[in-house]
Amino acid sequence: MNGTYKENRMNSQRPAARRQTVNMRNVYVASFFAAAALLLVLSEVFSSNIQATLPGFSRLARLGLTGCAAKVQADDLMKGITPEKTSGRAADDAFKSGAADFAVRLFQNTREEGKSSLISPLSVMLALSMTANGARGETLAQMEVLLGGGIPIDTLNKYLHAYVGGLPSVEKAKLTLANSIWFKDSGFTVEEAFLQRNADYYGAAVYKSAFDKKTLRDINNWVEENTDGVIDKIVDQMDPYAVMYLVNTVLFDAEWQNIYRKHEVRDGTFTAIDGAKR
Repeated sequence: MNGTYKENRMNSQRPAARRQTVNMRNVYVASFFAAAALLLVLSEVFSSNIQATLPGFSRLARLGLTGCAAKVQADDLMKGITPEKTSGRAADDAFKSGAADFAVRLFQNTREEGKSSLISPLSVMLALSMTANGARGETLAQMEVLLGGGIPIDTLNKYLHAYVGGLPSVEKAKLTLANSIWFKDSGFTVEEAFLQRNADYYGAAVYKSAFDKKTLRDINNWVEENTDGVIDKIVDQMDPYAVMYLVNTVLFDAEWQNIYRKHEVRDGTFTAIDGAKR
């Protein structure tokens, strides 16, 4: 396996699920505030078959709501890197087909019998596409097949840049995505071309640190800051074998079009798809 860095096994950490402003039984708040954070961990014992890793995505994402953020202390590798103006590429049949296939297979491999789950195919695609910009040879070829049905990564960068840039976000319905990459300070150098592509197409923050307790705090602080304090913790401990963490956050903050009033909400019986009453 060759490229800008080495990647071997993929696993994940689950952030604790918390709710503060939204109560599923008594939804009478005037606004809807949701955030999700995705964490991918690349470690030193990763299977070389990228396509075989999809089943591991069952533990990638959870919803959570909470408190306020602090500054990241890790070395900022993006210092001196200025994003260049790039031209995107409008979604066509090739991109739509590849993205849809990726999403369907992701959902098929993350569904757990008897459990509810929430996962964003876009978050996973963004995180892995950032990584693919540092891969070469067979590793890159497998990632291109997985992510876009064989679309070259340079082209996929343009598709995703245009797609994310075109997502609706207005004053009363804010949708915000953020990306970051965390490298372990283990003696290898991250190439400037990799940093530049991630700055240009993904607006990513890139950090390097020792992967100790300070890094743990930094990652959680970064997530908290980029979810407006809604998620304050995504990882409980650092994987001792990890060499890279990929983090994506999605924040959606919008008013209900038709606001629920307290007198309009009542407790009742919910019937699940299997007929179970709750």
